[in-house]
Amino acid sequence: MSDEKPAKSSGGLAPLILTAMHGILWFVLLGMLLKIVAGFEGIFADFGMELPLATIWAIGLANLAFRFWYLAMLLIAGLCAVDLALLRVLFARPKLAFLAWLWATAMFVVPLALMAWIVVWLWIPLVHLIHDLS
Repeated sequence: MSDEKPAKSSGGLAPLILTAMHGILWFVLLGMLLKIVAGFEGIFADFGMELPLATIWAIGLANLAFRFWYLAMLLIAGLCAVDLALLRVLFARPKLAFLAWLWATAMFVVPLALMAWIVVWLWIPLVHLIHDLS
């Protein structure tokens, strides 16, 4: 029997799975900006609506993402690379596993919160438009 310690793992599959899920969420957000917000922008423009500031920001963010989609994809890829490296380092140290889960949670919450913000601020003017048309 040898007293050798097993080689330190870098958290197993958890960092890879979490990073893949984070990347999917960020790409869904980008797709939402490129497809859904652009459609709403056309509807609002057709009716010449005065929009709330948050809706204007959401449309501006979508226009920025549309104009520089390739940079947005590179940014997401870079974010995923940093995410994977950070999660591997944090999961490799049991005392820092809490920080790994805290980071992973933040990486879920931020894109989901941005998606919710966009949906709410696109929905509000749409409800006003429907109400005005009825």
